[in-house]
Amino acid sequence: MWGFIECFKKPKRCDSANVKEVPNKVVIIGGGVAGLEAAINFSEFCDHIVVFEEHEEIGRPLQCAEGWIHFTGVKPYINGRRVNEVDVIILDRKCNHKTSFSIKINGSVEIINRPKTEKKMAKMAEDRGVRIFTGSKVTLLGLAKQFSDYDLIVDASGYPSQWCREFGGKKPYAPAVQAMCEKDTDKITMFLHPELDGYFWIFPMADSGSKVGVVSFTKPRVPLRKLLDEMMKMTGLYDEGFEPTSYTGGLIGCYRNSPFVRELNGIKVALVGDAAGIADTFAGEGMTKAVIFSRVLARCAREGGFMITRGNTTGMMRGHYFLVSVFAYLRKNFTLLNLFGKSGILGVVNRLSVNREPRIDNMKKK
Repeated sequence: MWGFIECFKKPKRCDSANVKEVPNKVVIIGGGVAGLEAAINFSEFCDHIVVFEEHEEIGRPLQCAEGWIHFTGVKPYINGRRVNEVDVIILDRKCNHKTSFSIKINGSVEIINRPKTEKKMAKMAEDRGVRIFTGSKVTLLGLAKQFSDYDLIVDASGYPSQWCREFGGKKPYAPAVQAMCEKDTDKITMFLHPELDGYFWIFPMADSGSKVGVVSFTKPRVPLRKLLDEMMKMTGLYDEGFEPTSYTGGLIGCYRNSPFVRELNGIKVALVGDAAGIADTFAGEGMTKAVIFSRVLARCAREGGFMITRGNTTGMMRGHYFLVSVFAYLRKNFTLLNLFGKSGILGVVNRLSVNREPRIDNMKKK
């Protein structure tokens, strides 16, 4: 998990790469949550910041369920829709209801409008002097040549990272696909099936409507779009009015892509967000973690060193990741999951995983 990436150019890679001076010129690949958060934080002490986003519009296309987990004091940039309850339904092999229970999460998950969030973040960054170029697909090798006088390249390109695309070392991933539906819901529902190494879900949307999707952490037996349609039919969701209006999907990179700081042609390259593989292996949530990671990177850079080691980047999330691993294990053990769920233990575990205080100065929302 923590091994070095092998690549044909064999550029120098630094797990803890200190520099003598604070960076002043930064170029960022990716205008999503991770890249924009990095731009906002670096703008506090850098004079030249450029962001390149390959899509024509910030916030589009939308590929995630928009769930924001509240922990370590990190809040979204816009208010969303708080979720207070998660229903877990365990199915048998024929997709019949076997047993179920509810977990009280008391608003620890908030559904946000991600396009609006990213547009607000982009406006904040531009107001601070950050230059953002959309419709601009770039490469690390090209940036290292064109911006040879820059101090840092931030790879916030999502999964697979731009580094992996150019130099290899692709990590495992979980494919996901989801359908947008007009039917509304006020809670999260997760369906678990003995032949699916993942889950089938219903998520509310921030304003109205819902998303019905499926994710698999190993290769599924059939294409996910077909599997999603099968699950919706067999669980009766079509009959309940969950009619898809559109589909989207993507890859969830939830395995660490370390070292997080490398070097290419004399320029430091830092991987953040999904590019660093910091989405969790239970729910696949990565937005909150991307914000934390980008703030840690900026904090270390501002103090004169890119001390982005495994311990530094995940130190404040270590307890959360441990509990996430507990959930991931229980997802595959229906007997324990049902026992802990019905006894209320999972509600306690949820509170432990989110109620943690921030441990760095700049964790507050900018």
